[in-house]
Amino acid sequence: MMSESNADGMMKPRPEHLPTGERGKEMENKLDEIYASLEELHREIEEKKAPDRLGWDDIAQEIIGAVTFALPFLFTGELWEIAKDISVERSLVILIMTLTIAYLFIAKSRIGNLKKKSSSTSQKDFSR
Repeated sequence: MMSESNADGMMKPRPEHLPTGERGKEMENKLDEIYASLEELHREIEEKKAPDRLGWDDIAQEIIGAVTFALPFLFTGELWEIAKDISVERSLVILIMTLTIAYLFIAKSRIGNLKKKSSSTSQKDFSR
């Protein structure tokens, strides 16, 4: 059976003969450079994972999509009948509710998906 102390030694093996002198310092400097570059890459990856902000281009794209989808309904007689009977106040309330729901859908769906993706990927620690 393997004891806990033996398992720790197997998980973090140490070389029997460490290089000494100038060669050892050179190897240590190269390892430090490698660790620094790994940490920099890790930071860059984390920055790319960050959710992007909702911009005007997203809002414009959603408005164009909504108009494109709603345009065929404009030509139906049922909508003209409803439009005759609806008050201005009620139409403004419907417009504000629609814009609010659309904004929440756009803003929260993108951030939620990115959070799910980032939490499902494994986090690696590049520190020594």
